[in-house]
Amino acid sequence: MYENSLIAMEYFLKEVNEIHWLKWIQKDIEEWITERSTVHHLSAYGGMGSFNDVVICGANNHSIPEGAEAWADVIFNWLKALCYFFAKNPEIEYSLSDLKEQIGYHDASLSAFVNGENAPDEMRGIFDNRSPIQGWRCLNCGYAEVCDSGINRYIAQNIVPAYLFEACVSNRLVSTVRGLLYLNISNLDHLISNAKQSIDESGILIRNREEWMRPCPSCGSNNTAIYRWRFSGKRLVADKDNLPLESKKGP
Repeated sequence: MYENSLIAMEYFLKEVNEIHWLKWIQKDIEEWITERSTVHHLSAYGGMGSFNDVVICGANNHSIPEGAEAWADVIFNWLKALCYFFAKNPEIEYSLSDLKEQIGYHDASLSAFVNGENAPDEMRGIFDNRSPIQGWRCLNCGYAEVCDSGINRYIAQNIVPAYLFEACVSNRLVSTVRGLLYLNISNLDHLISNAKQSIDESGILIRNREEWMRPCPSCGSNNTAIYRWRFSGKRLVADKDNLPLESKKGP
């Protein structure tokens, strides 16, 4: 499983044109094949300038397929979590349930901290803890909005790990990464449509915004913030970690 995860990461880094870390991963593959060593790979995870600092996005001159900007970094971080996990346990073959229960989205990043491996599940980003959807909120009047990229990132965060974990145990990781990166996902339109319907029914607007929402387009206040919601049935409810509204208005 370790070697396959490295090969999948190698494929991904080639596709997005991340040359420095591509060469690093190729050395990891060589050292595993020739020496059965994971030392070089594990040395990639650390502080400033490490593998953990890489963000896959167009702004960093990565080559990302059209429409996949919100997906690419999610795919990368889950691949990174797989590579890190298998590097720590390179000779073990895991079941699907093992992977779902033991691998977290932030595990590789937490490795830079003392006792990071013992962080609680909610901090590690274990797959079964569904991610929130992120948008903008006016803390003054309650106006709320999300953008298409936020919707796509939410969907990616909640389906990418399942696809990758299943691919690990069925030995088709590279083809699965290719399908995700190029958005060859059979029910993607349905997932997007359902998410948009829930957002609309919750009184949240969908806007194409990439910049900070300030001032509020409804009341003109500068008291705006990034805001997160979780799906509850077919509606969205405010996540518990948000900044408080000045008055309770909307979801």
